[in-house]
Amino acid sequence: MKIFFIKLHRYLGLALGLVFVIWFISGFVMMFSSFPKPLKAEYARLNSPIHPTITLNNRDSIKSLALQTRLDETLLSTTKLNGKQTTYSYPDMKTVSVYSETDCRKLAVCRAKASVGEMEMISDYDRWIPWEKYKDYFPIYKYRMNDGKKTVLYVSSVTGEIVQETNRTTRLWAYLGAMPHWVYIKQLRLHADCWKNTIIIISALGSVMCLVGLWLGLSYSRKAWKRKRTISSITPYKHFWFRWHHILGLLFGLVTFTYVFSGMMSLCEVPQFIAKSPDERAVRSDIQALPLTRFTRNVNEVLTHYPQTNWVEWSMIGGEPYYKISDNEGHKTMLNADRNRAERHAAFSRKELQNIYSKQIGRHPFSLTLRKEYDNYYIPSQKRQCPLPVYRLAIDDEFKTTLYINPKTSELLAGYTNNTRIRRWTYNFLHSFNSLWLLEHPFWRRLLEICLLGGGLMLSITAVVLTVRRSLRKMK
Repeated sequence: MKIFFIKLHRYLGLALGLVFVIWFISGFVMMFSSFPKPLKAEYARLNSPIHPTITLNNRDSIKSLALQTRLDETLLSTTKLNGKQTTYSYPDMKTVSVYSETDCRKLAVCRAKASVGEMEMISDYDRWIPWEKYKDYFPIYKYRMNDGKKTVLYVSSVTGEIVQETNRTTRLWAYLGAMPHWVYIKQLRLHADCWKNTIIIISALGSVMCLVGLWLGLSYSRKAWKRKRTISSITPYKHFWFRWHHILGLLFGLVTFTYVFSGMMSLCEVPQFIAKSPDERAVRSDIQALPLTRFTRNVNEVLTHYPQTNWVEWSMIGGEPYYKISDNEGHKTMLNADRNRAERHAAFSRKELQNIYSKQIGRHPFSLTLRKEYDNYYIPSQKRQCPLPVYRLAIDDEFKTTLYINPKTSELLAGYTNNTRIRRWTYNFLHSFNSLWLLEHPFWRRLLEICLLGGGLMLSITAVVLTVRRSLRKMK
């Protein structure tokens, strides 16, 4: 049986050794630079403030209403109860179904502060927009700008938004980091299910290889230790590369396993038999039409008092009307839309939030506490901002749901169940050491990442060398 495991470890190392080297090297790069993404906060600064000359007719069967600017153009966006979304240009109220190439070019020039060099209309994914979420944005205008950064902007003709931005530097680091790390081979990545299954299979085989190698290494060390009981006898191997592969495997084999396994968990769901998760399709939502007559505070009054506003949303929260506004710096403010109440809404009280969420939670008991510090589940990362203070809503349901709520807007910022907690530790923590203590001690977190990635890389290099040497001997 042991011979079987030796051959299994050897042949898996032959197939995956170089893949591991690439994963560890690209992991180093991704510590400092990841895949390019649109800079939405900067794009908001391109939009002019809304002029306080708005007149709205009462619209029936609308569940959401928002007013915003796109450069110097004012747009009104509505969503009906049936989910149909429509955007109108203001004040002529003409339906905006598609943005012309001229409009998209104007946005690109304004963003890059340079002229367009080349333009291409694309209707399918490419290397820099490979995700399925982009399907609703096609066709997209791809602009290569005449600036020193070699900027490329992707502007959707459907939404009139910049959906991706790359330049020479971000593309270079993506080629060295994110793309090899995530196996972003264009022909493979464009087939999402095939790409996902490929990564899962490779990672699963790599995890098996690590566990088998760790077991073999410990068994050989145990036998060697019984014979001499000295530190130098921790490995029975005399050959340089075998010796160091064994030693590094003992030191970093477990870390290499957790690195590969957690990478697999980034694409896997935790099985329901381990921890159940709620069925999103079963979530009941009683959505009603937006009662515009309740918004008695004139929106033009709001725009006059807050002259830098470039986005306004009409919202009903807890049965009360509110305006959510934002300026070109991304600062968001909640205002009471009922003229009989004070204009500025500082924050929702604990009692107000209890009333709002008790209607959604139903019969389950819950507790609501205000937190002024992060915890292991609510911590900022590259992908999300985590403002403080925050209300922590713990629900005593079968999933042990915990929600984090913004007291200023009542919006849900983050949420966990037993299922997603397991995934948080098996992916986020094991792969990038995302924990509260390490967040508070960034030097030690970075040092730990460098040491463990370095150890895994050296272990993988010894595996590749042994594989190459064995292959060359077989060829003779």
